[in-house]
Amino acid sequence: MKCPKCGNEAGNAKFCPECGAPLNGPMEVQHEEAYKGGKPKKKKGCGCATVFIVFFALMLIGGLLTAISPDGVQSDASKSSASSTASASSELNSPSAESSGKTEEEKQAEIDAAFAKLAKQEDEVENTAFYTPSCYPKYSNTRSFALPYIGEKDGRYVLIWKFNYTGSDWVFFNDVVINIDGEKAAEIPFNYFDVQQEVFTGGVFEAVDVNPANKYADLMQKIASSEKTIIRFAGKDYKYDMTVSDADKQGIQDILDAYNLVK
Repeated sequence: MKCPKCGNEAGNAKFCPECGAPLNGPMEVQHEEAYKGGKPKKKKGCGCATVFIVFFALMLIGGLLTAISPDGVQSDASKSSASSTASASSELNSPSAESSGKTEEEKQAEIDAAFAKLAKQEDEVENTAFYTPSCYPKYSNTRSFALPYIGEKDGRYVLIWKFNYTGSDWVFFNDVVINIDGEKAAEIPFNYFDVQQEVFTGGVFEAVDVNPANKYADLMQKIASSEKTIIRFAGKDYKYDMTVSDADKQGIQDILDAYNLVK
């Protein structure tokens, strides 16, 4: 057997007579070669996997840093995207010049035309004004009616609804029931102690103002557009039914047209 270290012919000896290297067989030789230099050799391929993992991690971190700046605020690219979205949304929601409506002069002219159809009563002491339809009775004891009117003070407008019963005897109504085109549409609540009751030569009248009546604007519109509306002044023992005339329907419409422009 030759010494694997110095190449000297050693025969069957366990140690080389020339250099003293052990001659115990291939296992020990492989062991020595594997640990030459004092450190074990690393397997090939592990370095490549580590480099790939590190590279992937850097790419991921880089992407996050691109989307978000260090102070938590969106980066310029994200801001640009959000700005574009907001701009598109704004363009959809904001009216164009053509769809923005009429000019101030045109709007005022429309208001003036609508109020020109109404009668105006002013109270210079209280600095108030009331606008009533042309069909509104001058005196409460003239006839029964259910008509709205507009009150105005310091440029603010309110819709008021007057229910007025006139007859030869008392009804003492404490409820108003409205039937529109064959269907019971509403009951109008109010405080009975707000009802004004008066006697005049030949009869009596009872009247109450529902104020404000803004929430009943849709109901008034249904009456104005109806074929037939019956209003019942209902008391505990008596009642009176009144059919709204075409003239009163038009008066209701005129009030609504004016009020809708200034509410």
